[in-house]
Amino acid sequence: MSVIIKTTNLTKMYGNQKSIDHLNMTVNQGEILRRIGSTV
Repeated sequence: MSVIIKTTNLTKMYGNQKSIDHLNMTVNQGEILRRIGSTV
């Protein structure tokens, strides 16, 4: 399968607040991805 999304040590900040800290993820073609958690 082909990799269509790949992150390595992804960090997202909003001001001084970290919302994502060192995310490592690979999504292959044909896979279904869903984020679970707060939408705030």
